[in-house]
Amino acid sequence: MITKNGPWLAGLLVTWVVLAPAPALACSRSSCDLITTYVNPIINLLSAVFGLIAVASIIMGGIQYSSSEGDPQKAAKAKDRISNTLFAIFAYALLYGFLQFLVPGGFLN
Repeated sequence: MITKNGPWLAGLLVTWVVLAPAPALACSRSSCDLITTYVNPIINLLSAVFGLIAVASIIMGGIQYSSSEGDPQKAAKAKDRISNTLFAIFAYALLYGFLQFLVPGGFLN
């Protein structure tokens, strides 16, 4: 019996069969490590995304500060944005260092 979701499900099944590694062939005891294969690249990707967001936030805070036109409330909001972003960068640096200590095979090891 073919339903209207049949082609979509068949395509999903074919994609899963093609992309799924064969357990006996893809990993040997020395070459397959979950942490170095998946966890460390995800941590590095998240670090890059965080860096881009932090830079954008500091730039937006600078634009807000320069366009405050002497309004103390707008200047205070801009200063708060910049200081919160710098605090977030410091906190993330501590978290990243802790993750590198915790996860074996990290960047700092």
